[in-house]
Amino acid sequence: MPELKPVIFLAFANEQADGARYLRGLAQELRGIRNALLPARQAQAVEVVERANATLGDILDVFQDPAYAGRIRVFHYGGHAESYRLLLESESGSGQVAHAEGFNQFLVQQGSLQLVFLNGCSTRAQAFDLRAAGIPAVIATAQAIQDDIAQRFAIRFYKGLAGSASIQKGFADAAAEILTLTGSQNLRSLFAEEPAEAGSMPWMLLPDPPPDWRLDGMRQPGAGEALKLGRYAHVLCNRYRQNDQFLTAHTQTAEDRRPRVYLVHGHRDERHESLVTRFSYQYIGEKQQYLPPVEVRSWPFEGDVQTLLKVRLAEQFEGLNKVQKPVAQLGGQDLLRQASLAGRPAIIVQHHIPAEYWNEGTARLIRWYIGEFWNTGTVQPEAPRFAVFLNVLYSDEVKAGGGLLNRLFSKSYDRDRIAAELKGIAGAYPDTCTLLAELESVRRPHVEDWLIETNLTDVEECAGLPERLFGGGVQTLVMHAVETQLKQLIRSLQEKYTVQWA
Repeated sequence: MPELKPVIFLAFANEQADGARYLRGLAQELRGIRNALLPARQAQAVEVVERANATLGDILDVFQDPAYAGRIRVFHYGGHAESYRLLLESESGSGQVAHAEGFNQFLVQQGSLQLVFLNGCSTRAQAFDLRAAGIPAVIATAQAIQDDIAQRFAIRFYKGLAGSASIQKGFADAAAEILTLTGSQNLRSLFAEEPAEAGSMPWMLLPDPPPDWRLDGMRQPGAGEALKLGRYAHVLCNRYRQNDQFLTAHTQTAEDRRPRVYLVHGHRDERHESLVTRFSYQYIGEKQQYLPPVEVRSWPFEGDVQTLLKVRLAEQFEGLNKVQKPVAQLGGQDLLRQASLAGRPAIIVQHHIPAEYWNEGTARLIRWYIGEFWNTGTVQPEAPRFAVFLNVLYSDEVKAGGGLLNRLFSKSYDRDRIAAELKGIAGAYPDTCTLLAELESVRRPHVEDWLIETNLTDVEECAGLPERLFGGGVQTLVMHAVETQLKQLIRSLQEKYTVQWA
């Protein structure tokens, strides 16, 4: 029988009597974590229990509630704290002290916790005590910390946890975001007082590395249970770096309805279109409505390339070109305007550009495409969101001393030069263009992460999948080589389970 869903318990306490100590961002932290965990809740991977303005009685009652007892895997505390106590609230509205000696003993006795996250000031000593008493993993702070920084760190951590990241990866991603925002030379600004150690981060994770626990690593599907594999899971679109870069750019331009171009480059068998499909499904469509990308596969390399590209775009968007402009006069503004009238919430375009046909005019054409064709200026708020993906496909290069087949079917090109030109293009149009990191080949950890993400680690048919794929010392595989076997695996799962493409 599948194990019941794990529970994340969020408890927050504020200072009600002393206005100077009142944490105005605490409610925002609760809302942010709640939203971060929403995808996991919707996927039925976790249950979240919240207690704002928590008293000691509130916290003890949740742990002892039969509805949650034995299932609470993560306890998160947000509020004032000191080295050996948490500062909770009371029924009268005044503060209430929870001494760490007794409270930590209570937490350990529950026997179900995988992580305690003490997001208050100076909880380092409590972290060591909790670890010594047997809590598998603890996140704590070394000293007093800025309120807004504590919020951001916690929200990013739980976004990672909701996305099937391990405790260690969620912690590392959250720390990387803070470091990206502040820089290593400005870590002192994260603290509310002078840090004891120069150049140190406020948070600590014990132990290092922690147990490799994840939210969905608990569930074991039984016969007949619905497996939520995720749409397009068979192509193993496990692209953390590209996902983070795209989400950052997409979020920053949430209110900007101008088209944005994304440059994607990597080996042709790395399935660029599956990455675009994932972005389209997860982020671009309104209310998670999947919108299939419009594919303009034949990128022109000869002749009047600007006119040829306009012709192909006009063909793809024939239903939107209501004004019937001559092709030579067609621009991105026309497509955007007509798409608004057609009530389209979003439009996704993807082009495929084979690297072996890249010539000196290709970069110029891309620059024109970004800087003139899609340079639409001011856009109405009701306009759809246009996302344009240019997929640069690297093929197998001619290698010195290669065999006859290699020389016959491979073409030489300067991969480094193309990558440098793509970087220059993105740098020239920072407001409308984003260069995503080059796609990497599939590695064994990707497959293992996919099995955990889809709750398949304990399914008989999946036993030994990493060994089957990566036997004989193989380190990496192009996605195309992995896809066939994953499709076969999913077909076998469909015979035994109810597969849901969530």
